[in-house]
Amino acid sequence: MIRINKDPYPPDVRYTQNGHAFKGHIKWRVAEASMLADFRNDPQPFLEGKYEFGRSYGYVEFRNALERCQGPKCCFCEKPISGGQIEHFRPKAAWKQANGTPLNRPGYYWLAYRWDNMLISCGECNASGQKGNLFPVVDPRGAAHSHCRDEVKTIINPAEEDPSIWVSFNLDQPVAVNDDERGKENIRIFKLKTRADIVPMRRDRLELYQAQRDIASLSQPFGPFDASKIAAAKHFIRKAQKNKHPFAGMIRENIKKGII
Repeated sequence: MIRINKDPYPPDVRYTQNGHAFKGHIKWRVAEASMLADFRNDPQPFLEGKYEFGRSYGYVEFRNALERCQGPKCCFCEKPISGGQIEHFRPKAAWKQANGTPLNRPGYYWLAYRWDNMLISCGECNASGQKGNLFPVVDPRGAAHSHCRDEVKTIINPAEEDPSIWVSFNLDQPVAVNDDERGKENIRIFKLKTRADIVPMRRDRLELYQAQRDIASLSQPFGPFDASKIAAAKHFIRKAQKNKHPFAGMIRENIKKGII
């Protein structure tokens, strides 16, 4: 994980109907008002998990804007992705305190169209075996709209917090900072040590960085490494440390520790 510099404001997507633009009407607010009215009129579909949250609020524009903020990579595991999924940090339809426990409904439905509740994740991190509807908090749970921001949550929100406070790396291995329980839980929830889709990819990225660093350290052309290859290597190691690039959190943590 790495801190995401997320734009505080959602993209400006206006509401239109039958070709007529409603000036000043923002699509997500219109969608939210409709959803809240549905809940007031009949909460049963929300309680049964049958309510259909729509994409009329500007889903594509929101997804594109999120990718511009965090880069084309997963907000949690940092692997490169193409497209990705909008991840509702607080689950909109249902939540559970721990894997293997029943779902509780309704979820945080009032945050379904809120920009500050959205990130982009890979399908694996957003799957039921990892985060999915999992959202453990320290009691009490903020069930009321005005109280949910006061929850002491377990899962790190990289758009609000600096994950390096809790999760670091020794080479390609994720470790909890000072053996911290929150760090260990996030490593466990996202299976950062064991997932076959990220462990080899993360190792390859580290090895590539180390190889490029060695080339960049050459003071003059040597053997097959001419001036252009040295310049390209320097460009790569600068780029690999930037927030929006895959596994930048791992690279930066190792640099900070003096490991690489």
